[in-house]
Amino acid sequence: MNKHRKTLIEKKLADQNREMAYTFSPALQSKQTISIPKITTIYTHEYLKQDLLKTVILTASLIIIQLFMLFMLKSHVLKLPMAN
Repeated sequence: MNKHRKTLIEKKLADQNREMAYTFSPALQSKQTISIPKITTIYTHEYLKQDLLKTVILTASLIIIQLFMLFMLKSHVLKLPMAN
């Protein structure tokens, strides 16, 4: 496959875009200070709380199921053919 080479028109357009990026309007060239309002952001970690809650619930339920199965195996209510 041949490498795509820029045409003369594409090169001229790229030059024009570069020139427009570096030119400033007269309003911006004046040395007036522009006041920017300060924005206070409050970070909440609700997604983290929800994920931790889901993880705790899932882990606790798996441990309870394992303990229940252990109790059932120890009391010989549940018998597995592979486990003697």
